[in-house]
Amino acid sequence: MKFISFTGHLTADPTARATNNGTSVTSFTVGVTRSHKNQNGDRESDFFRVTAWRQQADFCSKYLTKGMKVFVRGELQPSIFEGKDGKARLSLDVQADAVEIMTEKPKEQKRPDLDEFSDISSDDLPFGR
Repeated sequence: MKFISFTGHLTADPTARATNNGTSVTSFTVGVTRSHKNQNGDRESDFFRVTAWRQQADFCSKYLTKGMKVFVRGELQPSIFEGKDGKARLSLDVQADAVEIMTEKPKEQKRPDLDEFSDISSDDLPFGR
């Protein structure tokens, strides 16, 4: 077995489904930009097809969306298939052991204006002084 861990961005919203016996399974693709540039000075990306099962699948289908940055750890299962153009293609599939959201929560858009609040006296409070 080959294990892998990587950080990248979801290329689309996850696809959730269930097996015939009701086991949750969620699939999604993560794009990972390489740290080095190619001969043309461009950064290339690799794409990993990720499959999560059971509780991990439920978490992914509920909280992950396109563009989110995630950390994935799992078992790498490379396979070769023939593309529509007849050329051999490599598929990098990962059976996820762990998926963590790396995208920061959006900051609060608007803080309440303190002028909108009114002063109250302690006599107006519903509990003792």
